[in-house]
Amino acid sequence: MELFFPILLISWLPILVLSVFVLFAIRHARLTQRSLIRRDIELNRKMYELAILKEVGERIGYSLDVAKITDIITGSLRQLFTYSTSASMLLIEEKRIVFKCDVEQSVGRGFVSDVRGRMLAALSALTETNFARWKIEEIVAGAIVDDDNKMPVASFFNIPLVINKKVVGLINISSTEAGLYKEEEMTILYRITQQASDAVSKLQIVLETEKGKVVSLIASMADGVMMTDEDTRIAVINPAAKEMLGLAKENVSIFDVIGCLAGKLDLRAKIEESTRLQKLLIHEDLYIDDKALQVLISPVKDGEGRTLGSVVLFHDITNEKRLERLRQDFTAMMVHELRAPLTALRGTSDTIIHHLAELNGKKLEASVKLLYDSSSQMLSLVNDLLDVAKIEAGKFEVIREAADIHGVVEEAADTFRSVVLEKGLTLQAEVNESVPRQLYFDRLRIFQVLNNLLSNALKFTTVGGVRIGVTVENDEVVVSVSDTGEGMAPEDLPSLFSKFKQLASSRRTLGTGLGLVISKGIVESHGGRIWAQSAVGQGSTFYFSLPIVAPVLQSKVAAEKATSRFTREGKSL
Repeated sequence: MELFFPILLISWLPILVLSVFVLFAIRHARLTQRSLIRRDIELNRKMYELAILKEVGERIGYSLDVAKITDIITGSLRQLFTYSTSASMLLIEEKRIVFKCDVEQSVGRGFVSDVRGRMLAALSALTETNFARWKIEEIVAGAIVDDDNKMPVASFFNIPLVINKKVVGLINISSTEAGLYKEEEMTILYRITQQASDAVSKLQIVLETEKGKVVSLIASMADGVMMTDEDTRIAVINPAAKEMLGLAKENVSIFDVIGCLAGKLDLRAKIEESTRLQKLLIHEDLYIDDKALQVLISPVKDGEGRTLGSVVLFHDITNEKRLERLRQDFTAMMVHELRAPLTALRGTSDTIIHHLAELNGKKLEASVKLLYDSSSQMLSLVNDLLDVAKIEAGKFEVIREAADIHGVVEEAADTFRSVVLEKGLTLQAEVNESVPRQLYFDRLRIFQVLNNLLSNALKFTTVGGVRIGVTVENDEVVVSVSDTGEGMAPEDLPSLFSKFKQLASSRRTLGTGLGLVISKGIVESHGGRIWAQSAVGQGSTFYFSLPIVAPVLQSKVAAEKATSRFTREGKSL
C-alpha cells in the first residue's frame, strides 16, 4: 500500500507534464493570435491613415479649400469607424457657419440637432466666440432622417481643424451605440486631420508670401488696379485706383466703386459681360472730376481655364488727352501762321502777273517788298519749326567760340532802338564790370536768344521800358531782360517754355510762341539755364545763364570745335 501512491504518481507524471505543456501551448497560441490580431488591426489602421493622406494629397493638390479637405476625411471614416453620423462645421467669412452632416445609419431629427448643438458649443468654446447672430447653413445627406427615431447620441467625438494656429472648424462622429471611440482609435483620426491641416497651413504661408509680393507690386503701380472674385467682391484694390476714383476709406467694397461710377459706367454689367464673353473689354473716356480714364476689364483664369474672377485696370489718360488737344491747337496755329503770308504771296504774285503793265515804280516796289516780307515771315516760321525739331530730336548743335558778350548785348539793343522810339519807350543795357569780355559761346545763337526775349518784352510793354542786365553769379554770367508790361500769374510761368502751351491770358498775341522753346534749347545746349519771374501788373523778367569756362577748358573747347569743323568739311587735322 505504501508503494502504491509513488507508483501511481510515477505512472501519471507523463500525463500531467503533457497536460501542462498542452495548456501552455494553448495559452501561447491564444496570446500569439491576439498579438497578430492587434498587429493586423494596427497595420490596417496605418494603411488607412496612409491611404487617407494620399487621397488628401492627390485630391487637394494646391487647394486651400478647407471644406474640400473635411469632405475627403469625413467621407472615408466608414473604413475604420462605426458611426451613425459624420459631420463637419466650418467658419466662413461674413459671419456664416456651414454645418454638413452625413447620415450613415438612420437617426431622428433630434439626433442631428443634438450633434449640431454640441459641435456649435465646442466651436464657441474653442474660438471664444458667440455665434448667436451668425447665420448657420445646414446640409444633411445620406440615409433618410426618421422623425420617429428617438435614439439619443450615445457616443460622440470632435476633432478640431486648425489652420495657422487658428481654429476654423470641427470634424465629428456620433453614434447611437454607447462605449465607442476609444482614445487609441481617435488618435489616428486626430493625426490625419492634423497632418492635413499642417499641409494646408504651410501652403497658405507660401501663398500668402507670394500674395504679399503681388499686392506690393500692384500697390506700387501708377495705374489703378482692382481684382474681384467670382462673386464680384473686391479681392485687391491698389492706392492708385482709390485715388482715381476719389475713395479715401481703407476698406473699399464693390458698392463703393459702383457708387463712384454711377451714371458713367455700369461696372458690374461690364464685368459680367467680360466673364460671359471671355474677352477683354475696353471703355474709353471715363471722366471723373478732372481726370480722363481708360477702363480695361478682363476675366482671370487659373491654369485649367476656370474663371477665378476679373481684373479692372484704370489707366489715367488725362495728360494724353490734354496733349492731344494741345497738338491740335498747335497744328491749327501753324496753319493760321502760314496762311497769312501765303495769302499775301499769292495775292501779290497774282497782281504782278496780271497787272504788271499797270504798276508804276512805287506800286511795283511795294508789291515786291510785300513778297519779300511774306516770304521772310514764312522762312522764319520754317526755321523755328526746324530748330524745335532738332531740339526735340537731341540733334541741336551750337558752335562755341571766343566771343564778347558785351558786344552781343549792344548789338541786340541797337536792333530794337527804332521800335523803342516808335512806341515811346526806353531801352537800357547795363553790363557789370565783373563780366569777362571773352566767353566761349555761339554768338549767333545767343544773339537769337536776346532777340526773342527783347521782342517779347517790347511786344507786351506799352508804358515804361525794357532793361537788359548782365552780371556774374556763382561762376555764371546771368543775362536778364526786364519789362514794365502787364506781367503774368505765377501759375502761368511753368508753361512758358513748352512747345504746346499757349497762355490764355491777355499776353497771347500773334505768333507761334516757339521763340522761348528755341531759346531754352539754345541756352541748355550751352550748359546754362533759363527761367522767368513775374507778377500780374508788375512786369516780367526773363533770365538765362552761361557758364564761365575755365582757361584750361577754353583750349579744350576750342580744339573740340576745330576738330568738329574740320570733320564736317571733310578734312583731317
